Amino acid sequence: FTTDIAFIASKLKKKPFIITPHGFHRIVIGNQHLIHNLYDLTIGRSVLSKAAYVTCVSREEIEIVKRIASNACTIFIPNGIHYSRYQRSRPEKFIEKYKIPYPFVLTIARLSRIKGFDYWVQVASRLKEYSFVWIGPIEDSRLLRKYLPLPKHCFILGSVNEQDKIDALNASSCFFLPSRYEAFSLALLEAQACGKPVVASDVGGLPSAVDKEAGILVRPGDIEGYCNAIIRAMHNPEQGLKGRIFAKQHDWSIILE
Repeated sequence: FTTDIAFIASKLKKKPFIITPHGFHRIVIGNQHLIHNLYDLTIGRSVLSKAAYVTCVSREEIEIVKRIASNACTIFIPNGIHYSRYQRSRPEKFIEKYKIPYPFVLTIARLSRIKGFDYWVQVASRLKEYSFVWIGPIEDSRLLRKYLPLPKHCFILGSVNEQDKIDALNASSCFFLPSRYEAFSLALLEAQACGKPVVASDVGGLPSAVDKEAGILVRPGDIEGYCNAIIRAMHNPEQGLKGRIFAKQHDWSIILE
């Protein structure tokens, strides 16, 4: 309820306020409880309507805001990256440090249900010819324990430093994001900046985060679809090179012009 506090503070100080919304996955994936519905239709609608601006990271997110408050003043400000950072890498260092068998499919996300960890395990269990690497904080340890022990070709690395992440992106053969919902995905942009083909769920703002020639979007939860897309990407690595131009267009220097 930090948004509500900001709204009250803006009224007390008589200053305009700007909102960047989060948590729309509840609406999209049908995990909306009665209290959430009541909030969105009352307080949420009022706050969105009275904000000076509601900044959204994708066009798809704007549509959701308008469903709640049709008169909200929305503005599109996409997420960006510092493109040049992803060109300075030593991928062999990552392979040596973490002892990952090559080739490997990389995922960078919080380990949780919303990020599709259960889908990831199912896909990895079918594609045993590739290593699967998950980087990101373990948000749901109960979910992880449910699938232990993982197959030997699966590696959960948890959080890593920024340089290891960049080295992992450059060392990988394909990037995979099986999320149930995403407003946008910086990780997809980062993977494309490294020239990697990407496979992701066709949800939320992900269509805005993927170059049509560099990536493949799959219906969320379609395990066979994910597998086929990954195999196709692994056999066509040059496909990912087309994403570099797309990623470069999302450099902060261009976005802020």
